[in-house]
Amino acid sequence: MYNVYPWIAKGISATLGGWISNRLIQQGTSITTTRKLMEGLSLAGSSLCLFSLAIACQSGPLADFNVCLGLVVAALFFQGFEISGVTINSIDLAPSYSGLLYGLMSGLSALIGVFGVSLVGHLLHSYNNWSYVFLMISAVSFSGCIIYSLFASGKRLQAYNNMHEQT
Repeated sequence: MYNVYPWIAKGISATLGGWISNRLIQQGTSITTTRKLMEGLSLAGSSLCLFSLAIACQSGPLADFNVCLGLVVAALFFQGFEISGVTINSIDLAPSYSGLLYGLMSGLSALIGVFGVSLVGHLLHSYNNWSYVFLMISAVSFSGCIIYSLFASGKRLQAYNNMHEQT
């Protein structure tokens, strides 16, 4: 039963994030700024929750189940905002090629996920402690927040988007 709570939270925040991002754009906030805000909220928020979870795990068997569950639920709640950040960003950049672009992004993340599972297995086998796993994921999320904030754009790439119209 507890395993459904994080996903309910993510569904709520994904919907809320869509509403917030639409309101921001309607009020004149640029698409780039809106995407960066949503992705920043997603990555920074989940990073903070996972960092806190790593600290809570240091208590070992004394870690409070409800605190840990709350942090996991909060982490996935924040991750829901990524739907209005990086997930929708491919449509902003090149609507005609958004499927291909999103497929490349998803494929790369799946490939990284394969190696991540091996790394998690190694960390758990070596240290027998989830704290290191949560710290690693927190660091990767926070790094992604910084990189996305610095380099992301919501401006359409006209040259690439209109290539199919030249025939």
